[in-house]
Amino acid sequence: MDDHQFAYRKGRNTDDALLFTLDTLYSHLEDSKSGKVSARIMFFDFSSAFNTMQPHILANVLLGSDDVPHALVRWVLDYLTNRSQFVRIGRDVVSDIMECSTGAPQGTVLAPFLFTLYTSGIRSTDLSCPLIKFADDTALVGRIKNDDDRIYREQIANFVAECDRNYLHLNVSKTKELIIDFRRANKIVPEPVVIDSKTVDRVTEYKYLGVVMDDQLKWDAHVEYVAKRLKPRMYCLRKLVSFDVNQNILSIFYNSIISSVWSYCITSWVGNINKTSKKVLDDTVIRAGRAVGKRLPMVDEVFDSRVMISFIQFSRISITLSTLH
Repeated sequence: MDDHQFAYRKGRNTDDALLFTLDTLYSHLEDSKSGKVSARIMFFDFSSAFNTMQPHILANVLLGSDDVPHALVRWVLDYLTNRSQFVRIGRDVVSDIMECSTGAPQGTVLAPFLFTLYTSGIRSTDLSCPLIKFADDTALVGRIKNDDDRIYREQIANFVAECDRNYLHLNVSKTKELIIDFRRANKIVPEPVVIDSKTVDRVTEYKYLGVVMDDQLKWDAHVEYVAKRLKPRMYCLRKLVSFDVNQNILSIFYNSIISSVWSYCITSWVGNINKTSKKVLDDTVIRAGRAVGKRLPMVDEVFDSRVMISFIQFSRISITLSTLH
């Protein structure tokens, strides 16, 4: 398994993937010994990633591991090949039955896990441009020194070639690039990246793993995104209060429907938000507490508790990656 793959790994989650991405970015940008430095992130998007996997390639990947019994490899091949499927419309219209031996059944727990194994060999070959994965969400983070982006472009070309060899199709129209350059003067706009004769769009912000990142590494856009999601949820909470729902149910609703939204990946971004954005979140917690009828943990309290947990997990991941490098 690729150590830069954060999905379906014990002790890893989206928070860890985001923390590692941001840690890489900050390390690139704070490298004062490297002269003029900027960072670029390529967010790759796959077209129907799970549908184009080839079972024979996956079998070769599994056979290359000493930890996978051959009987399990045969079971996976049997699971993925000669699958009968048809389309039903209403009760009476049914298509012909067809056999399919490509991809993995949609909606299964096994499909994304098999995809992480399938793509485990697709990696960056340069430490300055790690390829960070969370299932099929893939980002290449490049350090650009003195406006020389050759290594970054080489890693993109290698990634595209590996995808082609493994029958994985990139959706270039949804693939986006984010440039982070804090230099105040002498900025050079780099040539756009071209994949399959199509120019990759550059954006000033991008929602990565559910968190909105921008080219200034500020989080106003993400807080605004979160605030919009919280409004209808707060309305539902007030409705429940008007129905005289008991406090236990209100607390469950708050924790599962409201708190889970603003506290998602909180360790990655809350520490760097401004006072105005923080007040938006704190005010939501206060209003929710009044509705529920008890004091609820404030943003800083949740952040501090999550940081301790994430620090332990992220330290383990960093030690593992440092040992490998």
